[in-house]
Amino acid sequence: MIERGLRTRQHVAWVVRLVLGNNDVIAARAVEATEHELRLAVDDHVGATVIRCGDKCRVEVYVANSEAIFSREAEVQDVGQHGIGLAIMERLPAALVPSCGDVSRGNPGTVSAKRNDRSPAALRTVRSLAAAVYPV
Repeated sequence: MIERGLRTRQHVAWVVRLVLGNNDVIAARAVEATEHELRLAVDDHVGATVIRCGDKCRVEVYVANSEAIFSREAEVQDVGQHGIGLAIMERLPAALVPSCGDVSRGNPGTVSAKRNDRSPAALRTVRSLAAAVYPV
């Protein structure tokens, strides 16, 4: 886990398809995620020649060890040596990317008081994945 500002980045290993505005499709890997951001790893020549900051796109995420797939509309925020940074308006599934409020930032052995009001973790995971796969 990497902390930058108020966002906690989770290391992830998801296969993704990036669908650009002209319907070009690029295969990539998501390597970091926050509630509203993804960092993608792509071939160097693809990122530099095809994708530009400000481009609108759709990212389709294939969750590892699962049949779950979800997609989100995104905007390219950064293209560089560390990959492609995407800003995502709709929050990523909570079961896959916990929010900053889900885990206490203080003592690692403590849990946020908000967790006491919630259903068990396994149920939250199932609900979140179901919501990602079958949006309302």
